[in-house]
Amino acid sequence: MNTKSILSLLSGDSKDLIHLRQNIDVVLDFLELIENIDAIPQVKSRLHEENRSFYSLYKVVAEGVPPRLMEKHMIGFFGAPVKRSGENPSLKLKFYPSLKLMGRILPEQTFFIKKLKKGEFFAAIWPWTRKPGFLTVHMGYYSKTLTDNDFNKLEDVIKTFSHEKIAKEMESGISGQIRGINLPTFLQMSEQDKSTCVLSIKRKNKMGRLFMDNGELVDAETGSLSGREAVFEVLKWDNVIIEIEKYSLKRENIIQSPLLNLLLEGLKQKDEEDARAEEASKTSHEPGETPSGEAVTLDLDDTTYTPRKKSRDLNGHKKEEHFDSYDDLNRKPFLRYTLVSFFICLVIGLGAWGSLKGLEYLEAKKHYSLLMEKLGNEPDLALKEKMLNDFILSRNQGAFSEAARDTLLEIENQKDDAFYGETLQKIRGLALTHDYDQKAKELYDQYLRKFPLGKNANQVRQNMTDLPEMVEETQYKKLVDTTWESKEKKIEAYKQFLYYHPKGKHREKVELFLVLEIEERYDKILQQRKDCDKKGDWTSCIEQCDGFLSLFENTYRNNELKEIREDMDAAQDLKELQQLATELEPDHKAIRNLYSGYLVQHPGFLQKENIQEEIGKRQKLMDQAENFRGIRIASNDASKGFIERIQELDQYIDRDPTGPYADEARKIRDRIRNERLEYDRKSRMETERKRQETALQLEQMQQQQQTETLNRETMNIKSRLREHSHIFSFNDDGTFTDKRTGLTWCVLDSSVVLGKCLNYGEALHYVNNLRTGGKNRWRLPTFSELAGIYKQEPFYPSESWKWFWTIEKVVKGYHEMVGIVTAGKENVFQRQYVPTKECGTVHAVHQ
Repeated sequence: MNTKSILSLLSGDSKDLIHLRQNIDVVLDFLELIENIDAIPQVKSRLHEENRSFYSLYKVVAEGVPPRLMEKHMIGFFGAPVKRSGENPSLKLKFYPSLKLMGRILPEQTFFIKKLKKGEFFAAIWPWTRKPGFLTVHMGYYSKTLTDNDFNKLEDVIKTFSHEKIAKEMESGISGQIRGINLPTFLQMSEQDKSTCVLSIKRKNKMGRLFMDNGELVDAETGSLSGREAVFEVLKWDNVIIEIEKYSLKRENIIQSPLLNLLLEGLKQKDEEDARAEEASKTSHEPGETPSGEAVTLDLDDTTYTPRKKSRDLNGHKKEEHFDSYDDLNRKPFLRYTLVSFFICLVIGLGAWGSLKGLEYLEAKKHYSLLMEKLGNEPDLALKEKMLNDFILSRNQGAFSEAARDTLLEIENQKDDAFYGETLQKIRGLALTHDYDQKAKELYDQYLRKFPLGKNANQVRQNMTDLPEMVEETQYKKLVDTTWESKEKKIEAYKQFLYYHPKGKHREKVELFLVLEIEERYDKILQQRKDCDKKGDWTSCIEQCDGFLSLFENTYRNNELKEIREDMDAAQDLKELQQLATELEPDHKAIRNLYSGYLVQHPGFLQKENIQEEIGKRQKLMDQAENFRGIRIASNDASKGFIERIQELDQYIDRDPTGPYADEARKIRDRIRNERLEYDRKSRMETERKRQETALQLEQMQQQQQTETLNRETMNIKSRLREHSHIFSFNDDGTFTDKRTGLTWCVLDSSVVLGKCLNYGEALHYVNNLRTGGKNRWRLPTFSELAGIYKQEPFYPSESWKWFWTIEKVVKGYHEMVGIVTAGKENVFQRQYVPTKECGTVHAVHQ
């Protein structure tokens, strides 16, 4: 996707769009990051959800991608994360605008921010808690002033980028085949493009067909399945090949569901199927045994089944007794009517009681549904518990109380699992110190105090029993798995481990690491010393030795490194002494005294011979300095000419061309030569200045004469037309207005102003650059405009031999011809044409 296309999509006058266009390179880098993540084979799905709650532009789900690997992809664009996985969110992090929109920030999540001047790109990596190995990646853009319209345009950039990527995949494939494109992503692209086609989906020996009509998924088939069942089956396939076929036949829409709902349901079924397969693999062992082979006891609740009693006759009497009773009723009407009335009242009462119970049930169902909806929107488990307890207390043993208790038990289990997970995470985060096992036991005790009968209580007690034996293994595993901030911290951790476990089973591995590190650092110091000797600076090498001796105490390499350090320390002292001497240059006497004083204070200095050599050298330089002092005085004698002083310096240089003052003598000689050149340059400049002043005075005189001439010509024309002021209105800016036509003309034509005639090209150039009267839109007149002032009375004053260019041009044969008007005083004229190369006059008119 090229830059021009992105700028077109981000067109608009809002501040956010202007800001994004100004940072187009950042947008391109963001698209490149999306392309890199889409290229990861383990990226499973990519869904465009209509959820703008946190301005997410890109969302994918990946399986089997370690969060650290996904972080490496992000760092190239965002830089270091503002929060890594495993870190608790800081108070400052909770106030980031883009991250604040995401709601609760969990320790296992990783966040990135790339700030711009008026907004920020963000990314989040969310590992799945209930399904290890899965993670979700969100990336987006946030700005306080970002409107929905601006967000839609930025979203269009992402979608268009994805479309072009798919198109490239198709162009590079065979017969319209697409490989490596996620099927849910491709279906959403087809929906947005309102495609009508048949998608042939292939995976190994499986094949299915999806029918799209104007972007809507209307039907599907695979094997014996069709419709929704076929869609869900195809969505379970991984690493598919998509083949596109255009078609014209209409298919009946038997699916009748939005595409996003189908994708979410299909992915949900696939996850459930994967979970069942994983559970089956875990439970594929002998009955009565755990996957590890340990025996288990199954406690089954006894279930008592009581058969329903059959109905009996009225009052439990025999048939004959029924007839006797009936006869008695017939013989006693009052009793019969009393019993009938009682029966009717009983029926009415039972009906009212049933209606009341029905209303109570509906009311309870309504309250329970509202409670479930609130629970779904409430992230706080403690508040959920309170809401459920309030419901149970208010309902006592009413309808849905048991369901509420089951939900309450689920929440208790969630709290149990969450606290158990936090306990394990805290134990993993404990420092490798001598009291590691004690701190771990305290954390386990905290769990048992809170959940003494919890679902994880037995496992916690087992962990506490195995804790002493597990400490070394746990610490060693953490020692190996931890990503240390520096090698020094890693070495300290290994030394500390060896201190607390001197006879542990991992002792040899730890010692081997330390020995390899000692040898590597020792070899590095030896190699670095060569570079220090070459550069003459031993500061870094001494620091390396000090760091080694501080990090590794009482090792077999310490004595050797101490000797090496003493040698480098002496060399460094000599170097610093020489630097002090350099600062005293060229005071050789002070330098000689500096070296002599140092030897008096340090008579056993290892570099004593070098210092004595420097003292002799400085004495010689003092003698040479005295000789050069006289030469310098002579070179500054202004009474001598330039050439004489230069010759004296040349003679001094020739006597000792490599001496300590030869270069300075050359600089003095070059300075004197430059002074001589500067003197000559100023003389030439003064001569040139006088010449330019003379030329300027001459030019000013010529311009003044020309101005006077033009003024005289202007006054001459005005005086000749003074009696026609009702027709010609002269302005004071070199122009006049013809009151008959309203046109404004130049008073003087080009032959008067320039003193020469012009061809047609020169005439056009003349009017285009004309600024008479402060106006800049002058042009050549037409036939009729020129005839208005030259071919009708009163005739505009001009020499009769002149003719004027018009703007009217024709082609005759192979030549271009331009119309002209002569200055002859005549009331009737004929149109005349001359070639463009002819030389005429311009009388300019204003547009």
